[in-house]
Amino acid sequence: MADPKAIQFLEGIYSRVDKQVRDIVSSMLPGVNFAAQDDGSVIANDHRIMNFQGPGVVVTDDPALRRVNVFVPGSPTSSGSSTVASTVGQGKAHTLWNGSSNDPAPAGWYTPSFNDSSWTATTASTGSPLTPIVGTQWVTVATGNRPLGEMVLYRLSFTLAAGSATSGTLQFLGDDWVREIYLNGALIYSNPSGAVNFPTPTTITLSPGQLVLGGSNVLAARIEQGHFGSGTDGFDHLLSFGIAGAGTDTQYIPKSIITTKGDVIVGASSANPVRLGVGTNGYVLTANSAATNGVDWEAGGGGGMSNPMTTQDDIIVGGSSGTPGRLAKGSDSQVLTIDPSSHHHA
Repeated sequence: MADPKAIQFLEGIYSRVDKQVRDIVSSMLPGVNFAAQDDGSVIANDHRIMNFQGPGVVVTDDPALRRVNVFVPGSPTSSGSSTVASTVGQGKAHTLWNGSSNDPAPAGWYTPSFNDSSWTATTASTGSPLTPIVGTQWVTVATGNRPLGEMVLYRLSFTLAAGSATSGTLQFLGDDWVREIYLNGALIYSNPSGAVNFPTPTTITLSPGQLVLGGSNVLAARIEQGHFGSGTDGFDHLLSFGIAGAGTDTQYIPKSIITTKGDVIVGASSANPVRLGVGTNGYVLTANSAATNGVDWEAGGGGGMSNPMTTQDDIIVGGSSGTPGRLAKGSDSQVLTIDPSSHHHA
């Protein structure tokens, strides 16, 4: 007859395993709003919101790629600002005018995933009377005798360093009308009424989460020609934003610190881990208050003895001022005796 305690123990195990299996399967079934696991253990099911917390955490929606981007830095280590300006030859342009009307815009033309390799590079304006925004160049996406209502598309891809965006603005001019502007696939400016976008630059305040730090970004615009005759369909812009440099998680030492076999990690100022390269053969790591990180490689350990022996049965004897030296073994039947001037075999 089975032991009742053993049966109770097995039933408890079965109950826990059964619940865990059911939770895992449930988390993968369609219709679940949100499920989270930690190393395979279900933490939450049926939630609608995931809330990321902590200084410098930036969460952005990326609908073009059907994903959410989460940037989680350590404590910021630096801060600064950066700009992305319109520059001749760096943007891409495509006219929708077919000679009598505008063709439909290509699907997803304003998204980061769109391939603009067949579009032409932007060139300098030859007809616009506008003065570019300071630090930028007026880029012409179509020149010559332009028809009224011609639509031109513009795209500029740029990469930002890792960190956390703290602020952002976009200034722009348009010749004649800037109908739409997108940043990373999200509409940030719309002009359905056809308001003229010059001579004073328009300024848009951006949300830090609209920029992708440590990755690629795309600024896209649709420009319309507002008059007959010689003219330009152009765009001029200046993106400005503040960035807090990404820090490191103090719980872990980044693997990238180690670059060479034999490297050691030592604590620098504020206990930050830094790399100390491998020393020369025979050197030992020694405390040295004068060294940058308080330790350094020193020959013989800073006062230790270097081995002078070279052959089996050698012995070490003290020379002048006690400097260690090699004394080779003597011949058969010789013994070691003391000589007033030197050690020798006799």
